Amino acid sequence: MTDINDVAKLAGVSRGSVSNYLNGAKMRPATRAKIVSAIDQLHYLPNGTAQALKRRQTNYIVLILPKITTPFFAKLAEQIQLEAKKRQLKLILGISGSQAKNELEYLQMAQVQKVAGIITMSYSDITPWLNVKIPLITLEHRLTEEVPLISADNYAGGKLAAARLIATGCQKLAFVGYQPLENSAFQRYQGFLDQCLQQNIECEKILLPNHINTRFLGKWLKLNFNSTNFKYDGIFAVSDALALQIWLGLQQQQVMVPQNVQLIGFDGVPAYSGTQLKLSSIKQPVEQMAQAAVVALVNLINGQVPSSPQILPVSFHAGLTTK
Repeated sequence: MTDINDVAKLAGVSRGSVSNYLNGAKMRPATRAKIVSAIDQLHYLPNGTAQALKRRQTNYIVLILPKITTPFFAKLAEQIQLEAKKRQLKLILGISGSQAKNELEYLQMAQVQKVAGIITMSYSDITPWLNVKIPLITLEHRLTEEVPLISADNYAGGKLAAARLIATGCQKLAFVGYQPLENSAFQRYQGFLDQCLQQNIECEKILLPNHINTRFLGKWLKLNFNSTNFKYDGIFAVSDALALQIWLGLQQQQVMVPQNVQLIGFDGVPAYSGTQLKLSSIKQPVEQMAQAAVVALVNLINGQVPSSPQILPVSFHAGLTTK
């Protein structure tokens, strides 16, 4: 098995120089180039555990997401992994299921394993844990004033959705979300409501009992939409996943979209890479969010405090569900 002595011999440098390179020490560019070339030729894999013990830190970062079963979360995880790889960081992915217990277990694991930093999208109260000194970046939901936040502009997204529906002729609008309405979802609703009030347009808020209650959604659709009567002519759903359920339900009710009812979701990520999103949606800047999160985390790791919050602009994607 290739070891550090083989690398030093091929590079024509001392064993100490190779060790310094592996531990991130500064050195002459020519020496660094020789070591890199030798490592590539020998396909040498350094002992990450040994390096971590010396530095008291690994080159692993932890990403904690509520789920990856939707295109948005899957794309976000992929982009963060790509951004981490560019900076020689390795990613550990944890799925919390939006459960505080699971999030705390991942955070404790990160502390024990001496990871370099953490990026989390947390909807739970994990503030008691935040006294542990591991660099931490949060996505979408602010934890404390001290923890840097990266987020899409959810409020502006809500306003944009309302403005688009109104501009295409909608007069009776509905916002559909889940209980409890908080964090980024509340910001989306607030922007939507403010735009409706600004333009003197009717707007109702419909909150579903939980994230999987298609039965309740079906009852609501049957009650408010049939072949001759439509209580609403424009709907803004809190996510693309919910908007797609509504679209399917309207089709089952034989309600034509967008002729009778227009529909806008929120996320703007197609189910498969390279395909076109059919749903009209407020598009989150996933690539920019991932890059901003990793850059901010690297800055924290290096002792620099990044600017916070970083609120990134959203845009409208015109699909088949709006005119």
